[in-house]
Amino acid sequence: MVGPFKTGRSGFTHLLVAVDKFTKWIEAKPIKNLDSSTAISFIRELIFRYGFPHSIITDNGSNFDSDEFRAFWASQGTRVDYACVAHPQSNGQAERANGLILQGLKPRLMRDLKHAAGACVTELPSVLWGLR
Repeated sequence: MVGPFKTGRSGFTHLLVAVDKFTKWIEAKPIKNLDSSTAISFIRELIFRYGFPHSIITDNGSNFDSDEFRAFWASQGTRVDYACVAHPQSNGQAERANGLILQGLKPRLMRDLKHAAGACVTELPSVLWGLR
């Protein structure tokens, strides 16, 4: 998860980011709510495109460490592993992807400060295209 950003007209405050460990493909989606149902819907979109993963590695955020999130993955037969907060190297690929997204968004948002509040949503596809 990346954020919080300034809330724009659309109300998005954060980005949910997923990275494929093998191909290094980055997916991101702007979100309004920081709950587990939003995280599940984001991952369902990825499942429809790419299929079910063997396992998921995530941090201990409340939206990823809820009963609803665990029950969803248990019903799908997918293992969920949690990265240790005290050991950031275990989650280094995700942190690197988050930093690259922020590094790509920052100059685009600073270019037009008047419209920067909601600009992260409109600039996100071009940043992801550049990273891919």
